Parts: sequence; structure tokens; C-alpha cells
Amino acid sequence: MAVEGIKFTVDVSRINQMIKDLSLTNREARSAIRRGLAAAGGIIRKQAVQNLRSVSGKNGRINYRPMQRFVKFKVYKDLGGVRVDILGGLTRKQSASYRKRGIKDIAYTLKFFDLGTGERYNKTSRKLSKKRYTGRIQASYFFQNAVKSKQTEAQTSLNSLIEKYINRIASKK
Repeated sequence: MAVEGIKFTVDVSRINQMIKDLSLTNREARSAIRRGLAAAGGIIRKQAVQNLRSVSGKNGRINYRPMQRFVKFKVYKDLGGVRVDILGGLTRKQSASYRKRGIKDIAYTLKFFDLGTGERYNKTSRKLSKKRYTGRIQASYFFQNAVKSKQTEAQTSLNSLIEKYINRIASKK
């Protein structure tokens, strides 16, 4: 049930014509396209965070608040698309910033709540004479369900969002 790269299409000729008609600079055009892509990715991210709130663990609902910041989206520098993911690791700079603020990097746990785990046991040690059962996390597929439910909405609104930001930047000139 893994969700791999989903491709959206944009009416490039129409966008280019709008940019040309409104005589936007290259920097303004890139900014408008970046904001439109970010808004479309934000639709899926928002739904994933909303689905994360309803994930239940062993003793009821999980505490989603520290985890929701790790549902990330990134607009590619070449403006070729957006990546929304729960598995993205932190850069050294980001992890150092989190450590300074006292925030633990618990992004890897989102994968367990999304895909689930098998039966888990602690390894034996001097203190433990036999393996101890530590549980199993039931798969909730909160991220896949968010992508499936909001995929068409993000696709249909992508063109209009880009056009909206182009008009907004042009009106500020």
C-alpha cells in the first residue's frame, strides 16, 4: 500500500502566457509558482496531520502534537514539483536547531504508526533472562489515506493556485 511518486500536470502554456501578459520578472514568476506548488502540497500535508490526530496506540490515541511537525513538504528548487513525506530525515543544521530547543527527533516513529510493525521483542541481556514481548503497532495508513483522499483536490486546484499567486504578485507591482 506504499504511495510512490504521484505526478500532477499543469497547463504550462497558460501559465507562461499569464506571466508574459503581466510582464513578471523571472524572480516574481518563480515565487508565484513556488507558492502555488507549496499551497497544493499543503493540502495533502494538512490532511495527513488531521489523520495523524485520530491514530490510536496501545492505550488510546497517541500524542500527535510533537509528531505533526515531522509531516513535511518541500518544493523542489527547480520548481519541478513538491515532495510531501513522513520519512524525510533532518539535515545536520535542522537537527542541531531542534537539539538547542530541546526537541527530540522522533520523525522515524511516524513510519511505525503509518505502516505498522510486526511482533517486537527485547533482546536478552544480563538483566533479562528471556526475551520480553514489547508489542506490535497496528498499521493505520494515515499518510496513504491522506494522499488518496486529497490527491484529486490538489491536482484540480494546482493551476488555480498558481494563477492566484501570479495575479497576487502582479497586483502588488
